[in-house]
Amino acid sequence: MQVNDQVQIARAADDDQESVGRAGVVVKVVGRDDDPNQVCHVNLDETTTHEAGEVEVLTANLTFLGR
Repeated sequence: MQVNDQVQIARAADDDQESVGRAGVVVKVVGRDDDPNQVCHVNLDETTTHEAGEVEVLTANLTFLGR
């Protein structure tokens, strides 16, 4: 994953299932590409039910949408 990639949350914690399907832009990547625990900081888009904001998500839990 790279900064400015457009992504969508594919999996979320059990207590945060409302986040699944939300999309945003990667603003920071922490960890190496081959690290299964690599974390992306994603600035999620605002929706009618959720405010915009930055969240930390494991890269494995994101779906890449485009650059």
